[in-house]
Amino acid sequence: MKNRKAFTLIELLAVVVGTGLLVAIAYPAVNKYILETKDTTYTLHESDMKTAAKNMMSECIQNDTEDCVPEPGESKTIYLSELIDTKYSNPIKDPDNKDGYCKNDKSYVIVTNTGDSTVKLDYQVCLTCDKYASGKCSELEPGGTCDSTTDT
Repeated sequence: MKNRKAFTLIELLAVVVGTGLLVAIAYPAVNKYILETKDTTYTLHESDMKTAAKNMMSECIQNDTEDCVPEPGESKTIYLSELIDTKYSNPIKDPDNKDGYCKNDKSYVIVTNTGDSTVKLDYQVCLTCDKYASGKCSELEPGGTCDSTTDT
């Protein structure tokens, strides 16, 4: 009988089962990492929108542009489309849709002047994409209020 060099059916089965177990163990961890990365990306996009709105308001205050800063106790809504049109922001790519972008006409920053005699601005961000909307978007509707971060 000749000495053949090949894998037996048992050896092949063991490799397939071992690979299956590895995939079964690794998949949840990899999937969790991907989801966390998407969430982090959305948070960074929200932060970018807030920074763009701050830059817009800062320039508005420096240039003393009339009616650009809300009166004390009042709010102003700045849509992502306006931030893009005025070059304060670029279109925001949607991490869940490789070829898509977040919605410019449904993503916005609400700027509220919380100061009495001085300008103290509060920024609330609502980012809306195909499968994502900021946690408080439903409460934020332009003209509404929600928990936020206050910055000058």
